[in-house]
Amino acid sequence: FTFTKTGGEVLLKGISPDIATGGRFAKPGTDAATIARLEKASREWANKLSATDNKAVEDYTGPRGGFEKVAASYKAGRPTANALRFVKAIDSAPHVVGTVWRGVDMTHKNEADYISSMRKSVGTVISFNHPTSATLSQRTALRFGHVTLQIKSKTARYINAKNQTNNKLLDMFAPEKNERESVFMPGTNLRVMSVKKMRPSPGHYTPHDWRIYLEEV
Repeated sequence: FTFTKTGGEVLLKGISPDIATGGRFAKPGTDAATIARLEKASREWANKLSATDNKAVEDYTGPRGGFEKVAASYKAGRPTANALRFVKAIDSAPHVVGTVWRGVDMTHKNEADYISSMRKSVGTVISFNHPTSATLSQRTALRFGHVTLQIKSKTARYINAKNQTNNKLLDMFAPEKNERESVFMPGTNLRVMSVKKMRPSPGHYTPHDWRIYLEEV
């Protein structure tokens, strides 16, 4: 995935869900009442989608790499019709106001370069230049690599919902409701607050090395 900021660009490669392993540190991104409201609002949103919009969302969240195609088209500066339809479809989904997480994986060299760049970027604003997934579940984020983004969200769209018309879970990427996928829209700006090296707690394994704290602006 690509983050852009003044003076440079940093590339991140997301690990395949097919080879992701489970994490043990479950923590909700928001309180139970907020999650319940998001679930209700997301169901209402999903039930209003047209068949075409529903398919665009399913393509993005599904197991065939639709999210990669959407991201690639935006990064190339030529979003496809399906990518544009997806963004339009989720625009009316409920906003997450609270903490979300995003786990990423990369080669050792890319990770070192990325951490160095993000440390230099503390206090500055970066942007997501394509639809970017996150989750309300810290456990889910920990499955995806050695770097975890902890983001204070204002507008991430919550798309973990079933369309009652066909009872299909739109979030095919995360078929269990506890995975709670949210998506940041292209152009979302975030301030880099801090970068922290994580250490295992005594007697526990922490399945990531770095945490980057971001706040949507």
